Formats: sequence, C-alpha cells, structure tokens
Amino acid sequence: MGLSDDLKKDLQKAVTSVGGYVAAREEQISELIERTAGKVDERTEKRYSGTIDKVKAGLHTGVARLAEQKDDEGGPATS
Repeated sequence: MGLSDDLKKDLQKAVTSVGGYVAAREEQISELIERTAGKVDERTEKRYSGTIDKVKAGLHTGVARLAEQKDDEGGPATS
C-alpha cells in the first residue's frame, strides 16, 4: 500500500469520525446556524437577507452531507 492509499484511508477515517459527530449533533448545529444567521441579519438591519439565506442554506446542506458520511453505527469507521 502506497503513501497515497494510506492517506486516503486516513482521510476517510477522519471524515467518518466527523460525520458521526455531526450526525449525533445535527439538530444542535442547525439551531446554531439559524440563531447566528438571525443575529447577523438583525445586526445588518436585514440589508443582506438574501445573501444570509443563501449562506445559511449552504451550511445546512453541508452539515447534512457531512452527517451522511458517518459509518453505519454513527461513529468512527472501524476498518
């Protein structure tokens, strides 16, 4: 197994570990995104609402995609 294969394996382990962490806390993360977006919208007097909504949607999508990367048991990969 070459360095590239080892690196890919290590990266996949990291992604599944983070995916499990995010999946277990997805609701909390979503609430944090919503609260933060609301505060930013408020502080900017809603001048950038469209941009904030786009960023918020992208963050929600990213969190969901990352949560999907967990292993079958919701934790770090074992292989």
